Order: sequence, then C-alpha cells, then structure tokens
Amino acid sequence: MPDRVAAFAIRLEGASQALRQMSEKREAVLGAMYDSLTVGSIRLRGAIISSFGQAGYPRRDTGRLSRGIRSESERSEIGARAVVGVESKGPYARILEFGGVQPARTIRPKRKRALRWTTGLTRLTGLVGLQTGVTSRQAFAAPRSKKGRAQEAGDTRFARSVFQPARYQRAIPYFGPNFDRERPRIESDLRKRIAAALKG
Repeated sequence: MPDRVAAFAIRLEGASQALRQMSEKREAVLGAMYDSLTVGSIRLRGAIISSFGQAGYPRRDTGRLSRGIRSESERSEIGARAVVGVESKGPYARILEFGGVQPARTIRPKRKRALRWTTGLTRLTGLVGLQTGVTSRQAFAAPRSKKGRAQEAGDTRFARSVFQPARYQRAIPYFGPNFDRERPRIESDLRKRIAAALKG
C-alpha cells in the first residue's frame, strides 16, 4: 500500500510460551484474531468512505480519494495485523488528513474544451450547497428555467487552463476520527472472538 495512513495490530506478549501452553487452541485463537481484524478493517474502510460529504469531513467530489482507500489484513505465527490506507500517486491524501502545503499545479480540462467556474454570488450559493452533502457539480450547477435551459449567472468564468499556486491546505481529518469511533467496537469484537475460541 503506497501511502499508509492508519494501521493497527494485535501481538501476543510472551507469545511463544503462551501458544505452546495453548497448543490445542493456538489455531483457533490466531484464526479469531485474524477474522476480527479483517472484519474491523473492512468496517473502518466503510466508515471512512461513507463519511465523505458529511459535515466536518472532506467533501465528495470526483470520488478518486474514496476509491483509493484499501484495507489489508495478514496473519503470522504470533498474531494478526490489519492496515487501512490510501493508494495515492500524490501527497493529497496525507495532506488532507494532517494539513500541509499543496504544491503548485496547472489545471486543464479533461472532458471539455475549457474550464468553467463561478465567483461572487454563484460561488457563495455553491459553497452553501456543498454543506448539504451534494457534489461539486450539483452545488455549482447553473440554475435552469422551466424549459430546462441553463441560466448562466453573470459571474461564470471560462479558461483553457488555470495555474494554481502552492497553498496551505488545512487539515480535514477523515482517518483519525473514524478510527477513534470504530476502535471500541473493534476491541470488543476481538475480545469476544478470542473468548469464544478459548471456550470452543
């Protein structure tokens, strides 16, 4: 996973001696640990993805960030480990979580011949719309008449490309808050599964 942001692991202290004493239960306990962390990492991944667009979390725009979130789990002779992270080609995911400087870039249209953006009242209306959880396209869409024709506001701009200078991006955490919320549930599930494995 190229850009790991959050990881959690369970390790048995004094594992060699403890596992020898639980020779009949060893596979069951390790299996319970692995299953619990696998379920926990999948649940955490789902919580992170579903938080995008909600108040206090990053807005949902292209969906590229949420599609890049991955969960992995692995088992060893002494425990189990699960990782939830982001597959990202750039530093955006980490900067969004912790804050930092966004590098300068030139923005060019991908599907259209020109970029289109709004300023003034139209932009303010769009920013208010983003707070309701809608996408950028929906929030900044031009109002339409009764016949369905777009009514362009006077503060709409077009350009072939736009240079965006380096700027500071404030932190909008999405991993940390979700992990803190899911952690008690993960720990509780782990205890229950291990207890069941020892009784079985």
